[in-house]
Amino acid sequence: MISLATFYEAFKTKNKVVPMLLRRSDVNAVGVGFANEKEPSKGASILVYFNKNSPTSSLSSLHSELQRIKSTSSVPVRFIPTGRFTQSIAKPKQLIPPQNSRWRPIPGGVSIGSPAIGTGTAGIIVTRANQLFILTNNHVAIINNVRPAEMIQPGPIDGGR
Repeated sequence: MISLATFYEAFKTKNKVVPMLLRRSDVNAVGVGFANEKEPSKGASILVYFNKNSPTSSLSSLHSELQRIKSTSSVPVRFIPTGRFTQSIAKPKQLIPPQNSRWRPIPGGVSIGSPAIGTGTAGIIVTRANQLFILTNNHVAIINNVRPAEMIQPGPIDGGR
């Protein structure tokens, strides 16, 4: 049976290799994502965004360095050719939307609720068997401590419908 890398494993491995990778001029960024975007069930991988205009010898040495990483970890590495990253001179008006905005995907700490209960806060987002769940207080998601409520985001008091 093949063991697929979880996002947690990929994140831990990425954090170990980032200092080595970002010292290289041919690596623009390092991240974590799906091993295969078209088949998310294939698990997670480390994403290495490299300069598509790098010389072949530079890419060969990058592959060699990453082969050493793969020998100590089951996390796959996916190479993504990119142009050079540049800093944008345009500054966004607001980096973080207000808590009562509509968020997709929903992070923890934002407004959720039910017309039957009221408005509360999504605690944290957790995964179990590749399924996402909201971990929050009972009074936010359960009607009279008996049955789950239909949830909307943002919550009704914050304009959800």
